[in-house]
Order: sequence, then structure tokens, then C-alpha cells
Amino acid sequence: MIEREAQPYVVSPLVKYQMRTDRLRYGLRGAVKTVLVETAQFEEQAGQITEKPWFSHRTTFNQDGWLIEQTNRNPDGSEWRTASDYSDSGKLLATSSYEASGARVSEVRYIYEVSSRHLWRHP
Repeated sequence: MIEREAQPYVVSPLVKYQMRTDRLRYGLRGAVKTVLVETAQFEEQAGQITEKPWFSHRTTFNQDGWLIEQTNRNPDGSEWRTASDYSDSGKLLATSSYEASGARVSEVRYIYEVSSRHLWRHP
């Protein structure tokens, strides 16, 4: 196995003046679509070690790198989901939260002025 020292992700000074995608803000490079983080709890029973699923978190990006969905799962199997909707030009229009049954429990809508500057968030 070849060991290499991790190279820091260097962002061009010009990028700070450009719109950075959610994927870049998460420190990801390339066409990453989904990141799944799962944790497990290990238990010993009758001399055997078993793995028991614990928490999980899934983050999904669209092809342009914007966050479109996050799903969180608890050890008891319950989960909740947050989904974001974007305009064709990439502006965030709404973020909705859903419970495990799929029922929407909240929604936040974003309004922009003509110059594309974020103006208002409801509620």
C-alpha cells in the first residue's frame, strides 16, 4: 500500500467572488451525487460480536452541485427528510421537511429581487 500525505483542497482566490455550490462547501470535488454516512454499534452476545445499525445521514446533490435532499435515520428506524427545490438558474426556491410517513411538516420559500439578491424568506 502506498501512503500519501493528504493534500489540502486549495480554492482559487477568484472563487470567493463566485457562487460556491453546496458540494464545494462540503469539501467535495468532482461529480459527487450522494454521500452516505452510517454508524454502527457493536455488541457482544454469547461470545460473538454483532454489528447493530445506529445512525445514518444521506446527503444528495443535483448535477450542478446544489443540495437537493438530506435524510437522517435514527437507531429506532425513524427518519426525517429535508428537500430543496431550485429554479432553472440555480436559485433556491424552497426547502421542505418531511416526516417518515412522507407528510410535509414545514416549508420555507425564498424570494429574490430582480437583481437575484436574496430578499426574503417565508416563514
